[in-house]
Amino acid sequence: MAFAKYQNVPFASKPKEQRVRRDDMAACQGGCCRYTQILNTEYQLCSSCSYRWRYNGHSCDVPSCETVADGTERFRSKNNKMLCGKCHASWKNLNWCVWERFCEERFLWQLRPVTYQRAEAEGLVEKVSSKDKQRIKQNELGDCHGCGRNARIINAEYQLCNLCRNKYQYYGETCSVRGAEPCESPAVSFDTNESRLICESCKTVKAKYNLTSYRIYETQIRTVTDCTICKKKVSHNAAEGERGCSAYIDHDHETGVVRGVLCRACNCAEGFIKSTGLCPEEWGRRLIDYYESPPLAQSWTQNT
Repeated sequence: MAFAKYQNVPFASKPKEQRVRRDDMAACQGGCCRYTQILNTEYQLCSSCSYRWRYNGHSCDVPSCETVADGTERFRSKNNKMLCGKCHASWKNLNWCVWERFCEERFLWQLRPVTYQRAEAEGLVEKVSSKDKQRIKQNELGDCHGCGRNARIINAEYQLCNLCRNKYQYYGETCSVRGAEPCESPAVSFDTNESRLICESCKTVKAKYNLTSYRIYETQIRTVTDCTICKKKVSHNAAEGERGCSAYIDHDHETGVVRGVLCRACNCAEGFIKSTGLCPEEWGRRLIDYYESPPLAQSWTQNT
């Protein structure tokens, strides 16, 4: 399906005798008012305005997206679908999806909490106009407006590097993972599959242990507050001044199966016993024999 181009532009076409040749210099009639190279000679539009007005009046084909082309952003067609700029960028990242799955992803994404709202209200970030000549494009190197470092700009709207994007995108929000001990870490991303805010730590745990969902993590793992072996109290949140938590998720390194929650000592002991090449039963029997008959416990080996 071919989409008609330039059918609804809000300005008249140039008479043929008044048209400049393609790539010649002239005043663009598309609203930018620049004296620049002309791409579309019929309406005398520069490259930027040509793409912005090409599909004017068309609506984005993603059902949950209500964006209509009005000359403010670039619309594109892909696989016989008309897409706004944001949906097209998302479709490129999810090009393995069938159309129905992609539409579901976009619907869930649009349900996420408003981004940068709190950070902007507190003056931590500020929008940079797309017309600002000093605005750095996405993925280009520039000075981050969050930390001041010269880095790759990931968010062009606020001119933020990847670290500052994660820091301010959901500023003030906490991870949604609960359980017996709710996760207290700042949220850094929104998981569209489960429609919830997630911190980097919980995201890593789910990926590392191949968990089916964050729901499983919070109801089957974070509810365990005693070591499965020694029954010592453990915590899934790091204590003040500590880098890590005292609860360790134990799993079989060969099969990847999660077995339980252990304290640090039991987790280390389990790993050590396995490294000896003995089964736990045989190692335990040998330890009992050792305690009952220590080879160097005779009275003549030490001064008494």
